[in-house]
Amino acid sequence: LGSVRPNPFAASAEITFSLLRSANASLKVYDLAGREVRALVDGPQPAGDRRLVWDGRNDSGVKVASGVYFLRLESEGEKLERKLIRLR
Repeated sequence: LGSVRPNPFAASAEITFSLLRSANASLKVYDLAGREVRALVDGPQPAGDRRLVWDGRNDSGVKVASGVYFLRLESEGEKLERKLIRLR
């Protein structure tokens, strides 16, 4: 799991991550209570570097409130997390 830019963010955040080999992976955003807010990636992914943008919306398309969120990448039994701060 690479960088999150900008952080804090208002409109959107660019997220980078890399997989050493093809594997199932999930990249999800959680709130402070541990509830899933948005699934950005969930399924088979090729090896290599990835760059994506989270627009600050939940899975229903609604903009989330300002606050602290956690980005969690899970693949092949490993978990990595980064903190995100959303400002509106």
